[in-house]
Amino acid sequence: MNKIRELREHKKMTQDELGKLVGVGRSTVAKWESGENFPRARQLISLAGVFNVKVDALLRS
Repeated sequence: MNKIRELREHKKMTQDELGKLVGVGRSTVAKWESGENFPRARQLISLAGVFNVKVDALLRS
């Protein structure tokens, strides 16, 4: 399973909720989770903050 999806579901968040927290749309989060796209550096930093993990943890998905 994709690490972003795993962390999001663990926090019981929707794709829309996560997108709002990091400044992107739901469809962008869906593309990250499907592997179609990958977050930019700034978004990785925001995601790490939301999930309280190191950026490295997101890169090792």
